[in-house]
Amino acid sequence: MVMKLTGFALMHITALMAVWANGRKTTSMVIHKGKSNGVISRESGPILHTTQEKAWVQSSLIINWIDVLFSIVNISSRKCIVWDSCWAHISGDVKQHCAKRNIELIVIPGGMTPYLQAGDIGIYQELKDNISTVIDHWKRSDHVQYTKGGNPKPPQNEMVRSWVLDSWRQVSVSTVKNSILASGFHTDYKQWHIAKHDIYVVQFLTA
Repeated sequence: MVMKLTGFALMHITALMAVWANGRKTTSMVIHKGKSNGVISRESGPILHTTQEKAWVQSSLIINWIDVLFSIVNISSRKCIVWDSCWAHISGDVKQHCAKRNIELIVIPGGMTPYLQAGDIGIYQELKDNISTVIDHWKRSDHVQYTKGGNPKPPQNEMVRSWVLDSWRQVSVSTVKNSILASGFHTDYKQWHIAKHDIYVVQFLTA
């Protein structure tokens, strides 16, 4: 998820979220801008955080994140990740690492994430609504610090992590489960989100 903060034209929050097929939410991770050290830290909440020079998702970070989600001692088979075709997801290094970890990759074709990815179907919208409310409340509070020119200063990293943690926690279980089912896990294909699309459903069913 990437979300621009209203009033901060040059600032955005970068965070990694995922859900398990059974409806559980994984621990969220915030990517701050700073000197990259390749380390993913964990804080109580729980929440993960790390730093990247451009506060963006890179292949090396994805690999580290995968190893956090799937413990190194987990050598079981039948592990799978479903995600979009972002370059960091489909790089040779990520594919090689997942093959080594016995993790199958299912990549959603470009342009199809709004219909086949659980996050885009409903989860991210509720998350963004939650965090927008938190940010608006902060902007009206006395916690905002200002520069000498009267412009608001960006919030501290710890505060940003608390926003993401609380907003992710507030995403309802029903939203998560319904989005997963609609992304293609429902036993009745008519309940899939793509089945409600006038054009794509025909192409999908005849593929």
